[in-house]
Amino acid sequence: MKRIRHHRASRWVARLLVLAMTLSTFAGIGIRRAEAQAGPADIVSALATPRVYMLDFNNNTPLGGTLLGRTASAQVALALLDSGNWEVVSDDQVHGRIQALGIRPPFDRVARSQIAAGLSAIGVVYGTIEEARVTANPAQAFVRLRVVVEDVRNGVLMNGAVGLGQSQPRVGFTGDADVLLEEALARAAFRAREQMDRFRLPTGTILNTSVVGENEQVAFMNVGIRQGVRRGMEFIVLRLGELVGRVRATSVDADTTSGRIVENYRGVRPEDRVRAIFSFRDFPPPREESRRGSNVLPPEKVRLSARGRQIEALVASEEDPGEAVLAANSQSGQPGGSPPVVVEEPASGGGGGGGIGKSALKLLVGGALLVGLLALGGGSKGGTTAFGTEAQAVQLAPGSPTGIRVTWKRPRQVLSEQVLQYVIWRSNPGGLGAVQVVGAVNGDGLHRFDDTETTVHTVVGAFNGTPGTAFRPPDFTNLAGDREDVEDVPGLIAGQKYRYQVATAWHFEQDLNGDGTPDPEDLMGPLSSASPLATFLPAPEITSPTNTVPPTDVDLADLTVDFTTVAGGNEYALAVSREVDFNSASTIIAATKNVLPPDLGGPDEEAFTSVDALRGKLRTDEFIFLAVGVRSRDDRLAPGPNGFVFSAPVQVRNSLFGPPPPPRGAGRSGRGGRKN
Repeated sequence: MKRIRHHRASRWVARLLVLAMTLSTFAGIGIRRAEAQAGPADIVSALATPRVYMLDFNNNTPLGGTLLGRTASAQVALALLDSGNWEVVSDDQVHGRIQALGIRPPFDRVARSQIAAGLSAIGVVYGTIEEARVTANPAQAFVRLRVVVEDVRNGVLMNGAVGLGQSQPRVGFTGDADVLLEEALARAAFRAREQMDRFRLPTGTILNTSVVGENEQVAFMNVGIRQGVRRGMEFIVLRLGELVGRVRATSVDADTTSGRIVENYRGVRPEDRVRAIFSFRDFPPPREESRRGSNVLPPEKVRLSARGRQIEALVASEEDPGEAVLAANSQSGQPGGSPPVVVEEPASGGGGGGGIGKSALKLLVGGALLVGLLALGGGSKGGTTAFGTEAQAVQLAPGSPTGIRVTWKRPRQVLSEQVLQYVIWRSNPGGLGAVQVVGAVNGDGLHRFDDTETTVHTVVGAFNGTPGTAFRPPDFTNLAGDREDVEDVPGLIAGQKYRYQVATAWHFEQDLNGDGTPDPEDLMGPLSSASPLATFLPAPEITSPTNTVPPTDVDLADLTVDFTTVAGGNEYALAVSREVDFNSASTIIAATKNVLPPDLGGPDEEAFTSVDALRGKLRTDEFIFLAVGVRSRDDRLAPGPNGFVFSAPVQVRNSLFGPPPPPRGAGRSGRGGRKN
């Protein structure tokens, strides 16, 4: 295992804010828009300056977590904008569209298309950070990006690139690693954009169709080798912009191609337009972009400052991707936002996955950030380790008990029926030190565990085997052991932060000694990489007003809501809803405020004293519910499922909040209030 030093996230966050402001500025000064399509003949012109929106990149490396993926997306967006050949929708517009749709992850093809429809976009850009390393002597960062552009109108890829980027080598560098990584990402994004600007998909026309044999249909197209067509390449067939079928090239000449019609939705016929489907198999990156840099060294110790002190995290070597990583003294510094968004790759034959991999891309939308250079959430690539471990505060309903929810994904090379149990391990308070078993989930039916105990308790029937450091068959030194009760497990402490890891107990059968008989073993896989820090937050309590029968009459224009603060919470929100579960569309966040937690010297009680933002949104004489929510802005993920841990609701009657003033020139008669 190699080591690298990292720092707190303030500089990451500042840089992302600058990138976001730059993107918003570009979006507001009249960037060139693609003209409306008049018909199939305009396919090429529509692709010349496509209007696209961005999703955060997946990070398949042990460095930087999801924050690095978000930075990569921003750098690619800036590179596309700078070229003048792309129109990129601003980040604010994308998030606004998602909120307006009220959709939640996973974002499948339909969801991506819905997002694009409200943005007048024809494509979505996303991708993967495939490599990210920082070396010493000299200090230098190296990254490799894979970028794809999906046509949301038909769900296939229309462009893509692989970009390598290296920061300038710095001898005796003692600064922050994010400076090097950001520089490398910017260069990788620029090179990827150069490839994408030069690239043009082969497009043409169906000349004729025929039937071969009993039921095989063949199409003849006016594009060939000179236009970049290869045998096996797939094309979509369009008529007036509508998808009517797919063709796979079987015989390619200089300027013509014949292909088998593999999908025929509306009857492929002459004069239909065709466009190749992008894939890295058919359109490999230039040779210089395919090689690893010869001057890139394996990871070593790099001294990086962290506000005057050194913070050390374990990072995996290339040969042994991160196992059982719990970093010391890690810090978070950004509010939690939307949960991670799972984006399913387009299933488009040769171009569907484009080389990103068979599994779904895990992309972040909405500002949920991970900080520092921690090897978190990645897990082993050996295939027997659970991966994608996440943790967040959770509360099923306002006023209900709270806890921390842990989620993960099944190991890639372990079948569902082989899984015996997932064993959940938790760090000491503060995310430091050793881990211990705090739960067990039998079978593969549920990839979730809610850690809710606040007193010493017992975990029943957990496998007692020791997780390995790296499982490589046929090394079966880490057996699953026996099921036993784990006693004296400490409960959660209010305001404390925790990390979680997951080990998989699974059943394996293979003829190891060559006697023709399977040798069954119950094995314990390695611990997953550690989750982000998650804070255990009890619910606050509203002390005034209180629930009465009948409900108290209030004037929302002059209302004070007193509430108790909780350890670990530093952001509070006043929520107003017509429904007691606060899950409906009528819920309004009327006000928010930042408060120093009481365990750090902050007040034990606070109050919201003005909710004028509600004016005109609620009717007079309407019964409503009030609740105060809390969260830790340091956590990467906001509490689920409502973004805050809420107090028990208090019902009041909005009897004195008058209607909004009528529009200028309107009459004064009637109630005048707006109904939702």
